[in-house]
Amino acid sequence: MTAKSSGIALRILQAIGGSANGMIHPAAIAGRLGTPLGLEALNAAADSPPVLVDLKPIPDARRHALR
Repeated sequence: MTAKSSGIALRILQAIGGSANGMIHPAAIAGRLGTPLGLEALNAAADSPPVLVDLKPIPDARRHALR
């Protein structure tokens, strides 16, 4: 796992509406492998792609059904 592949993984997670855990786990894995991701990389990944699809367990579009 390289810094570049970690960044790609984070951007993909953001594009599919990934959760906070989706951002935390790749950062933890990268740290264990010796290629730590700093907050700058996490922020850059969060700012770059648009959300293409909402794949969270409860998408925002369905939240109204729970009220």
